[in-house]
Amino acid sequence: MGQLLEAEGPGGANFQPLPDYSTAWDDQSENGDGYPALAALVQTINETPDADFARVIASVLNVDAWIDYHAVCVLLGDWDHLAHNYHVYRAPGSPLWEVIPKDFDQAFVVADLPLLHGTKTSPRQPLATYNVLT
Repeated sequence: MGQLLEAEGPGGANFQPLPDYSTAWDDQSENGDGYPALAALVQTINETPDADFARVIASVLNVDAWIDYHAVCVLLGDWDHLAHNYHVYRAPGSPLWEVIPKDFDQAFVVADLPLLHGTKTSPRQPLATYNVLT
């Protein structure tokens, strides 16, 4: 089945390092081996130098699908996918994590959702207000 984790918590499931990933993520992997794999992904996202980031992240994440997911959420005016309402999945033998969206009950709610919704737009912006990947 691979690793399957559900982003559950505002304020934690935004790919920031956590001492306990079960506080913001639900490991739905068949073997219960999702948290160590998620921790490795989070470490890659947060510790890769900027000069290497594009190359390294493309080796562990389906970047095109992530960008499409984020763009569709913005276009639909769906503000509710910053730190929850999605799963991340990595198939057995695959190096790439995929995003699987869910729960679109807030689609078309915010007609003027900013294009940069969920992204870091200021150095002083609180971490819980954006997703580290965007």
